[in-house]
Order: sequence, then C-alpha cells, then structure tokens
Amino acid sequence: MSKRRRIVGTQREVAKSFRVSGETVRDWRKLGMPGRKGRWDLDEIAAWRDARREAGSSMPAGLAHQYRQAKLAREINAAKREAARAEREQIELRRLKGDLIERAVHERELLARTRWFVGVMERAPSELAIRLMGRKPAEAKRIVQAYFDDLRRQAAERGGMTLDA
Repeated sequence: MSKRRRIVGTQREVAKSFRVSGETVRDWRKLGMPGRKGRWDLDEIAAWRDARREAGSSMPAGLAHQYRQAKLAREINAAKREAARAEREQIELRRLKGDLIERAVHERELLARTRWFVGVMERAPSELAIRLMGRKPAEAKRIVQAYFDDLRRQAAERGGMTLDA
C-alpha cells in the first residue's frame, strides 16, 4: 500500500506546514524548492529541505548573492517602514501636545487674516486721502506712518500677523 502524498495549494499553506514565514518559502522557491503554483507536495519539499541540510546548504555563488541581495533589500524596506511609523508617531504626539494644528484650521485662520488684510488695503487709499487732504508733505508722511503703525498693531492683536517687510 502506497503512502498518501500531502499536497497543498498555496505557498502560505507550505509555510504553515513547515512553521516558517511566507518570506522563507519565497526564498526557498528562489533556491529551487520543488513544486508549482497550486500544487505543493509537502513530502517532496521536506526531502528537498533535508537534502539541502545534509549538503550543508551549498548553493551556486550567483544564487547565494541574489539571496543575500534580496534579504538585504527586505531588511532595508523593513527599516524604512519602521522609520516612517516612528515619524507618524512623532507627528501624532506633536499634534496631541498642541504643537501642530490641523490643516483645515490653519487654512480657515489664514483665509480670515487674508480677508481682513485685503479689506484694510482696499480701504487704505480712501481713508488716507481724507486724512492727507491739504497736509504738507512732512505731516502727510507722519500720518501715513502712523496709519501703518496702527495696522501693524491691529495685525498683531489678530494673532501674530505682521506687516513688516
């Protein structure tokens, strides 16, 4: 009576059967693990693995280099993912501490300040014309300077906005 073969359909099932990661199974495939998509013979894979162990896991130099390169690339990508995760955590911490504001809030505040500033600039010519009517140049200069100093003060009171060049 022949022994019944253990066949699985996915590499994930191979990984589960041998208690290894999917990444290890992908590496095995690169090293010549027997089988094909949809049909993985666990007994064949076990024999292949045992034979490799007995042979000291020797592999062609080019394949060994490719294996090391692939492993290094995975490690680099894992480090990049970890760095991105840490950066997201830092940003969230700064947001919770109040160091950062949401973009929508910033845009609303900026729009309000811009509208105020545009309104001031639209009114400036007529307000200054009335104030400067009949004034001498030196007095007109003082009035214009005082007008803009007052605008700077108002801007500062509106939340740090300044009109300094």
